[in-house]
Amino acid sequence: MIPKLILHDYKWMEYADVMRLASLDLLKYARRDSHVFYVNPDTDVGRDGQHSGMKYRSPLNTIEEALSKVESGRGDFVIIQASDTDITEGDIEIAKTDIVIAGMTPANMGRVTLKPSDDPSGAIFSCTNASNRIVFKNLRINGHGDGGDDVKGIRLTGKADYGEGYIIEDCIFELCGNAIVTSNTGSASDWVIRNNLLINCDNGIAGYFHHGEIYGNRIIKTVTTALTVGISLLDNTTTADSDGCMIHHNTVLGGIEGTTPMADGIKVAAACYGVGVWENRVSGCTTNITVTDNTAASHAIFNITGDGREGGGEWADAETYLNASA
Repeated sequence: MIPKLILHDYKWMEYADVMRLASLDLLKYARRDSHVFYVNPDTDVGRDGQHSGMKYRSPLNTIEEALSKVESGRGDFVIIQASDTDITEGDIEIAKTDIVIAGMTPANMGRVTLKPSDDPSGAIFSCTNASNRIVFKNLRINGHGDGGDDVKGIRLTGKADYGEGYIIEDCIFELCGNAIVTSNTGSASDWVIRNNLLINCDNGIAGYFHHGEIYGNRIIKTVTTALTVGISLLDNTTTADSDGCMIHHNTVLGGIEGTTPMADGIKVAAACYGVGVWENRVSGCTTNITVTDNTAASHAIFNITGDGREGGGEWADAETYLNASA
């Protein structure tokens, strides 16, 4: 129980808001002037233009409306209430800083689902070069709303310099062309991508993740069609890189017997310096784990497993691993 005295620390939040953020493990992002905006995609509950969104019983109807009320740098929250109604918004642009966007229920409950009925021109969430310190949590992002699987889930575009603190955690991405992707015009730094589930996404986590940490994610293929990559670090050697990124304790299951496997489980491109890849479980892909063999490779840790094995960094199958570990 949080004592009500703590309300003195927050100028615009009621006690119930503080308790909700605490229960979602989000209170650590709050600031003195933080505002909380609630969203409910059910039009019988959420109202744009009629509700302020700052009362739990008077939510807004769209995430875009909530973001229009968010003030950059204030540490605001967009909290999406549980609903049986899918969120059909796409091309949700984030061009502000210090924002948390989170569902009130775990993503696997399927009650905070973003599923655009038409393909977004960019992505479901597009973070521009004006965005920094953005948190996504407890969201289910489905790219199959129009019947295709080519939708981008969360995309960072046009970053001209190193950004700060993008966190994506406890989300589910399914049937996305690109689940989490960045452009090659510049790097964002200090990424944390953890404990997400990616289901049948052609490109899972792919892009430029300077000083990032990608861990605890589960990437699975259960369709017979070919998929491209589970986790891919890129580097264009000039404006964008993945230097200093750590990839560990992820699971990538890329194959179904008798069908075309995922091409690459974990792939690190040339010139990615200071990259660590260890304690991952990858199987069923055409190439399970690869680090491009050039000068960058000498600066990378190549999949050290629990028994200290390194080098090739992959086991042919589960039986081989179990025999070697016995």
